[in-house]
Parts: sequence; structure tokens; C-alpha cells
Amino acid sequence: MRACIYARAWSRERTSRCPNVDRQVEVCTQLVREHNLLVESRHVLTDRDHDGISPPTCWATDGDADARPALDRLVEIIEARLVDHVIVVQADRLGTASEVLRELMDLFDAYDVQLVMPGDALKTDDPALLFPLSFVRRRVVVDAPAERERKAKIKNRKLEELGRLQAKVSRLEAEISEL
Repeated sequence: MRACIYARAWSRERTSRCPNVDRQVEVCTQLVREHNLLVESRHVLTDRDHDGISPPTCWATDGDADARPALDRLVEIIEARLVDHVIVVQADRLGTASEVLRELMDLFDAYDVQLVMPGDALKTDDPALLFPLSFVRRRVVVDAPAERERKAKIKNRKLEELGRLQAKVSRLEAEISEL
């Protein structure tokens, strides 16, 4: 499956909450391996020193000097149907303004693009992360194929156990009815 990595950092953000762009790309690259995705080098997009309120360049108004060119490229890649997945370390990397997030999720919906993030990105109490997460949650894929396989095996074992228990209940009911 084809994917794109998007990373964004802003110099005024707290670094403890948001790793720098290079670290974000490292984390996303690990997710690429875990999810068996393919990312071309030209599909590793970074916006350095851009805030999350600014829209992609293609949506910016004339006076918006802070528009994000890499996010603009992401929109172009999605519209050209070159990727099926977008990988980010946190939802707020895509944006922090409701207008930007809503437009991006509409785009993801229209082109059936999934969002891949680390599993711990969904487990946060940070209000700054909960807001953007509320917009993107429906498009997030957390489980890697290996994790989905593990869950499927557990489910099959549980179904087998359920079948054995149902057979046992049937035998017990037959014994009771004979009494």
C-alpha cells in the first residue's frame, strides 16, 4: 500500500510534547515498516517552523504568508490518488484549527485515505491533542498487520472455546431433561 509521511514542527511549540521534524520522520518510518507500507522518498513531506493553524498553500487566502507548502503537496498527492495512507506522529501535526482539520478529513473521506499514527497517540489527556484527535479519529488505523493477525488468532481461539462450551451446555441440558 502506498503511503505518505507528513511531519510539521513549529519553533514556538514545547519540544517535550512535539518532537522535531527529523524525529517525527523516524517514528513515521518505523510505522511504515510495521504496517508494510511503501513510501517513496518524494512522499516524505515536512513543514518546518509552521504552526498548525495555517492552511495548506492551496487553501490559503492571499494575505496568508504562513501557508504550509508541504501540506499543500500532501493535498496534491491525495487528489492525484498516489497514496492510500498518510502517516503522522500526532493528529495535531496535520492541523490545530477546526477549518483545516475538517477540510483535510473531507479530503481523506473523498479519496478513502487512512491515517496511520502510533497507538499511544490515541491515549492522551492533553487538551491540545484531544481537539485535533476528535476530528481525525474516524480515519485512524492503529493496528499493524501483525497486531491484526494476533487479534484474529485470539478471536478464533475464543470462538472455538465458545463452541466447546455450547456443546457442553447442550450435553448438560440433555442430562437434566433425562432426570
